[in-house]
Order: sequence, then C-alpha cells, then structure tokens
Amino acid sequence: MIGNKPENLPKTLWLKNFRGQSIFMIWKKLFVTLVCGTFPAVMFSQKEASIRYYQLAPVTIRDTAAAERHLEQSSVRIDKMVFDKQGITSVGEAAKFIPGVSIKDYGGLGGLKTISIRGLGSTHTAILYDGIAVSDYMNGQIDLSKYALNNVKEVNMTNGQDFNILQSAKAMASSNVFMIETSSPYFEKGESFNANAYCSYGSFNYFNSGFGSAKRFNEKWVSKLDFDLINSAGNYPYRLHYGRNKEDSVSDEVRKNADVLSARIEWNNFIVFSPKTDLKIKAYYFYSNRGLPSATIYYYQNKGQRLWDKNAFVQSVLTHKFSCFTYRNRTKVSADFTHYLDNHVLNISGFQSDIYRQREAYTNNVISFEQKNIKMSLTNDLSLNNLISNGNIAVSPLRLSALTAMVVDFGLSKLRFNANIMHSYYRDNTNYARMASVHSNLHPFASVAFKTDNFAISLFYKDIMRMPTFNELYYNRIGDPTLKPERTRQLNLHTAYANNLPTKHFVQINTSIDAYYNKVLDKIVAMPQRNLFIWSMLNYGKVFVGGIDALLGVRTNIKNLDMRFQATYSLQYAVDNEERSITYRQQIPYTPRNSGSFFALVAWKSCSFSYTLSFVGRRYALNENIAANRLDAYADHSINISKTFRDKLTLSFSILNLLGQEYEVVRNYPMPLRQFRIKINYKLNK
Repeated sequence: MIGNKPENLPKTLWLKNFRGQSIFMIWKKLFVTLVCGTFPAVMFSQKEASIRYYQLAPVTIRDTAAAERHLEQSSVRIDKMVFDKQGITSVGEAAKFIPGVSIKDYGGLGGLKTISIRGLGSTHTAILYDGIAVSDYMNGQIDLSKYALNNVKEVNMTNGQDFNILQSAKAMASSNVFMIETSSPYFEKGESFNANAYCSYGSFNYFNSGFGSAKRFNEKWVSKLDFDLINSAGNYPYRLHYGRNKEDSVSDEVRKNADVLSARIEWNNFIVFSPKTDLKIKAYYFYSNRGLPSATIYYYQNKGQRLWDKNAFVQSVLTHKFSCFTYRNRTKVSADFTHYLDNHVLNISGFQSDIYRQREAYTNNVISFEQKNIKMSLTNDLSLNNLISNGNIAVSPLRLSALTAMVVDFGLSKLRFNANIMHSYYRDNTNYARMASVHSNLHPFASVAFKTDNFAISLFYKDIMRMPTFNELYYNRIGDPTLKPERTRQLNLHTAYANNLPTKHFVQINTSIDAYYNKVLDKIVAMPQRNLFIWSMLNYGKVFVGGIDALLGVRTNIKNLDMRFQATYSLQYAVDNEERSITYRQQIPYTPRNSGSFFALVAWKSCSFSYTLSFVGRRYALNENIAANRLDAYADHSINISKTFRDKLTLSFSILNLLGQEYEVVRNYPMPLRQFRIKINYKLNK
C-alpha cells in the first residue's frame, strides 16, 4: 500500500496515532469534514501540521458485499477504471456492458432505467448496495439511473447467486444478483485526509458536480463523505417518423419535459474495534425532480408529467470473528417518497396527483463456520414493508417477510460443492378484508464445480420464486389479491479460463462461456376483462429462456503502454411458452435475440484513449412478433480521451453516440443523438 495507488484497492488502511488530542478536537474535525468538504484546504491549521505520525500495523476492514470472487462462479465484474474511461455516469449505463443484461431506457439523463437479466424481468433481480438489498415493494422495479458512479468501486452481476458464505438470505431469494459496491477509504503513507472534487459539462445543458472526502481520525475510526449533483435540461434533438416506411414524412423535433435535477449525499463511517470486530455505518439521501417525457406519437407531446423522488436510509454492517466462527449483522431502516403529477388528465379535477410512501425495517443475522475444506452458514432475514397511497392503493398493505437459509460449501482437491436450502415466509396485512394469502415455501440451490489453477467448469440449479408486488395485488380495479408468486427454475453450465500467458511482455487473458435454461411458471400478466378499460392481473403466462453468454478479456503491458480489450456476446431465445396464448413460441417483448459489447483502452503514461460499442439486435415492443411491433437493431459507439497532470488533475473529453445514430430502446422514446461531455477532476491529499 506504500507508494503508488494500486489498481484494485485492498481493504487495508494505514492508520495514524493522534496522541494528545481531546474528544472535543476529534468531533470538531468531524464537523468540519461534513460542513466544509468542498473546501478541504480550511480543514488543517499549521498547529495540526506539527503533529507526529506513526505507522501502525494494518487494520483490515472486511468487505460488506461479495468479497469472494470465484473462477467457477457465473458472474461478470466491471471496476471503477472502466467507468472512468468510458465516460458514463450512472449504474444503469454501466450495466449495458454485461452479457445477458437488457436495460429498459426511456431516454435522456433522467429517464428511468430498469434491468432485466436473461429475459426474467426486473422483479427477478436483487439489487444490492454494499451488501444490503434495495427494495421496492410497490412495483418491484429499481431505477438504476438514481445511482451515480462517482463513488462506486465496482458492479458485479451474478447469475443464480453468489458463493459468499456470509451473504444475506435476501441475496439468495432472487434469480440473479446485481451488486453495487462503493469505494472504501484509502490513504497513502503519512496521510490522514484526502479528497477529490469534480465538475463536468455536456450537451443539452448537462452539468454534474460533486466531491468526495475521507478523514482518518484515529487508529479505529475513518469517515467518508460523498456528494453529487446533476442538472440537465434534457432538450436533445431527435427525428420524429410519421410511419414505418422510409418514404413516410419526418420532422426534426426537440425533446420536451425531459429535464432532471438530482442530488445525492452519502456518509460512510468505518469503525475497527479490534482485528476481529468492525462496523460500517452508511447514511444515504437522494432527491430528484424530473420531467417524464411522453411517448412521441405524431404531434402529441404531453408536457405536464412530473416525478419527485426522495429516498433516505441508514444501514449498518457489523462483523465479528471468534475461533472458527464469523458473525455478521446487517440492519437497515429506509423511507421512500414518490410524487407523480400529471396536469393534463380528463377528469373532474383536471389533473392527477399520486403520492406513495414506502417504509422498511430490515435485519439480517448470519453465522458461519469454517474448518479446513468445509464452510457452513445459517442466515436469517426479517423485514417489514408497508405502502401508503393517497388513492390508488387504499388498503395500506404491510408485509412481513422471513427468509432463512442453510448454506454448505465443501471443497475437496479440484472439486467444489455449494448448496443451500431456503425457507421463505410472506404474510400481508391490510386495512381491508381482501389480502394475499400466506406463502411458505422451500427453495433449493445446488452447484458443483471442477477447478484447476486456470480453468473451471460448473453447473448450478436453482428453484426460486418472487412475490407479487403491492401494485399487482392491491392496485385499484387491476390488482388481484389471489395471485400466486411467480416461480423460476434455472439451469446453468459455466466454463471459465484465466491465465497470464508466458510471453516476453505481460499478457493476461480471461474468458467465460455460459449456457443456460430458465423457465418461469405462473407468470403474472395484465389481461383485459369486461372491456378494454378494466384490466386484471392474472397468473396466465409461462416463459422459456435459453441462451449463451460469452466474454473475452485481454490485457497486455509493453513498457509504459497498457492495453485492455473486452468483448461480450449474448444469444437469448426468450419466448412465450403458454400454449393457450396467441403469441405461443414468440419472443417476449424488449428481449433481443442478439446483443453484445466491446471495450478497448490504450493508456500511455498519463494519457488514455478508450472506445466502447454497445450492440442490441432486433426486438419487439409487444407480444406479437410482427413488423408493426419490431424495433430495429442499433449500435452505440462512444470514445473518451483523458490526461492526468502530476497525479492530481485529470481532464477528460467524451463523445457519446459518436455516429449520431437514431434508435429507441423503448418504443416511441427516442434516445439522444451525438453528445459530448468534458470533465475535470482534482485530487487533494494531506
């Protein structure tokens, strides 16, 4: 850890001894850190500069997310270096470069971005933020555009589930896991404080500014504060087509009501009580005010829809090791507020104003045992979630969830076996007679793998379910409290190879291929009942998904020239498997048959150039695979150039959608054409 900052930061801090300082002085430093984070120079007086520092033994802060990475695990990781060189700003944009992932993007910086992995839909993916699940029991869709990348260390997508023995039961209760891990504090020798401030400007009046600061108060306590602000008019040009044929009329328009203002503040505290016990506490607040641009249907563009979001939570992770046992507790309390307003509604009031409030209390306790080649753990999750609405959901549902899993991980020579059996219990209570039934089920998972030093092959099977959301159960006129949970069965064959090739210059190669089979039973779909105005949710559908995901990565270093290349490809056969359906054996909506990405980075000393390509094949906007519902394939090219001066100041210039291609991810929601961004980042160490 001494010297230059390594590429992958270990969770180890060199701590300094603040001898002779009072508790008052320590709290004073904390206050100045929070209030004056944007002006770090005022945080140090000449008196402080005379304090003597000592290098102590390293103290380890254990990872709160999936710390273990396994060659035999079906997962893909993207780290901070790739984020910075791609010029992207949100987790939703980064997820596009993971094989098997489809993003529903409604256009623009503030447009909603939801994730679907291997055709299973967003409700089947668990989103973990530093090891604790992000919940939305109202509609089950997590908007990834809310999570900026400025303080994110890496994102990791795992099919099935992670092999981490200390994971929560909630992380195992979904078909796939998407993990967001934020950066931990890092200090060079002799440092007690570091900070960075950044500012970027781009097309369509895009502005992004923020800072991050980390302070080490003593040998046991480190604090980190991050703030981020985004503002954009979102008034990007697009071409409106008045038909599907090339000879039909077109007009050049400007996107309206696509502005966004969002702010995020996050405060992390790392406390090391002893080499065996540590605690991480996170306080998080997010606010956004954005327009919801309507579908571009001929001359109609509704300007009246607005969405306000307020999300706040406090979460903690406590880890303690004793003998061959490890105990971990995760606790979270959150409150979410959503306000939707439409000023152009043909009703008595002349407008629609919907307010939703969600609350969650969550705790996880896990204890693990590790001895030689065997690991075992028992993990339990308890959560209470409620939803209060001003009209659309009048029942104010309260859900108790209890998840318990027994996990076994056994390794012998080159073989490895990982399995768990999980019990799920869900009970809803409402202030109305109609409510969902109690659900109590068992869910198995098993994986067997063969591994050498550089090669691995593994097979896993998983049977899991997802509970209906509050909207699906209780939304006025549409919800049905008798709905059954959707159930998925997954089978995955994974092969991977990683090695440093014996050549004159450093060459590293890693590749993986996955073949999978997914089946969804009791799929929840919306169907018209008495007329086209009154719809209901029904357990009607079945979905079959089969496909292949492939990844190839190469890195080489020749003297001062560092080059990295990564290519991904996905083939998905995702079809409606309900024999009663008129779209039987047709590709499900918004799931491309072919997709892929390519990333190339060339870095020489303090300069770098990167090129990215995201390709999405033909898809269909509705269930029927006919020409009228078809969305054309597209390829999005982007470049980024950056230069660092004296390891302090970094300037970068990005061009997104380099060729200015017209395309839509969601029907009638055009994406921005060519755009540029300039970013300045300055680091301060002391």
